[in-house]
Amino acid sequence: MRHGGSMYEFVSCVIGFPIWDTILRGNMNFADAIIPVSKCLSKDLRESKYITNSRLLTIHNGVNIQRLIETAERGASPPVSNKIRMFWSGRYVWVKGILQLLESLQILKQRFRFDNFELNMFGRGPLDRTICQLVPRLGLEQNVRLRGFVAHNELLVWLASSDLVCFPSLSECLPMALIEAMALGKPIVAFDKPFARETMGEHVGSPFARSIEHFATNLYRLCIDEDLRKRVGRALQQRARTEFDINIIARKYAKVYSNLVN
Repeated sequence: MRHGGSMYEFVSCVIGFPIWDTILRGNMNFADAIIPVSKCLSKDLRESKYITNSRLLTIHNGVNIQRLIETAERGASPPVSNKIRMFWSGRYVWVKGILQLLESLQILKQRFRFDNFELNMFGRGPLDRTICQLVPRLGLEQNVRLRGFVAHNELLVWLASSDLVCFPSLSECLPMALIEAMALGKPIVAFDKPFARETMGEHVGSPFARSIEHFATNLYRLCIDEDLRKRVGRALQQRARTEFDINIIARKYAKVYSNLVN
């Protein structure tokens, strides 16, 4: 219960999850098809004695890319900044890699002598107090802006106006936030994790980070090279269009339903 965790969160995790897991497994026993949203999740289920391979069909999450773009364009743009604008959003919990991200920013500022950046962080969570204390301790008070919760439309506007996206999560399934950033053509820095490779693809023009230092190096490369940012952003947007567009995903589900009915 460190870092501001509540009793509610403790009860939800220690008691709630096992109950939910039992109910979920019971429902899956009666399912004709089980559709995980990622290959990573499919692998976990295949290794479970409760699930047979014949019922597993991986279909990724989908987004309406055109609507995302239109929503971002309709909103009022944030104030103009002459700094490289970075973006992060999510729940302030350890698994999201927030602490590692802040450490990498300290390296970017001290080792690479690059200070012309601003990270806008959206969200709240158990690590609120820790992050508020860590930002000035690492000398990042002029670079990190904690903006709390905002409406999704406003979040998309901030995302679209950013130069690059930080996605330091240590574990995910298939994160919608990552897909939305790709759909808007944003270059992304992520750790070398299975979910990141599955979502972003193996060849994105910027290597996946293998350490905090490597994460900082990738940030620096993108910060100083606008052409690289554009190339990586275009590649990720193209992947989003071919892999995660809602029309493609809908057709895959329609095929599953048709096969089950027949």
